[in-house]
Amino acid sequence: MRKTGGSVITFRVSPAERELIEAIATREGESVSAFVRRSAIDFAQILLDDSKLDDVVRRRASSKSDAELVARNRLAEIRRSELRRDLARRLPRYMQQLEARITLEPELAGLAAANHEEKHLADLETSQGIINAAIRSGDLSAFREADDRFHNAVAEASGEPGAVGAVAELRSNLFVDLDELLDDHMALLQDTHAEHEAVLAAISSRKAEQAVTSMRTHLTATAKILESLLDV
Repeated sequence: MRKTGGSVITFRVSPAERELIEAIATREGESVSAFVRRSAIDFAQILLDDSKLDDVVRRRASSKSDAELVARNRLAEIRRSELRRDLARRLPRYMQQLEARITLEPELAGLAAANHEEKHLADLETSQGIINAAIRSGDLSAFREADDRFHNAVAEASGEPGAVGAVAELRSNLFVDLDELLDDHMALLQDTHAEHEAVLAAISSRKAEQAVTSMRTHLTATAKILESLLDV
């Protein structure tokens, strides 16, 4: 008796692609075949919902490279959407970390204005130079390292025992997942340099109250970036 439950579609993938599919399927708690079937249907639905479907079909018929580009872009959109959903579920934890930073780091900036040494200013200025260059070039990795260095330098300049460790702990793992989205949204970081400049100027001129306000403004802006990335 002929089966009528469906049909079989086969396609070739590289070993690396298969490893990626298997890893994601395992994370989702599905078999490879079930995951591929579900993903293919989701992908097809997105294409069907596209207002430019006719254009997509024409390009697929006339150019294999165009069709592959469309597919890659759509797959990237699906992955970003899935990542946003995963991150949104963890948003309360991220916000707790940021709220703790907003409580701690402005006070450390105020102390840094009173207690800093020239070596701390030099470290802050160096960090700023790297951050500015990283934003211009779109180098998120260099930006993140310099951003860490800036905030650690403020903590160290405060003279408070354990401040550097406390700041590092509050920042740990906060940006690991978010940076996967920031790769496509580097423009959101454009204001970071100016915000840091305000903190640095206040510390350099030993204006404690201004340093507190500037750091709080910067961290509040960071929270808004997080929310905008997750569309909440």
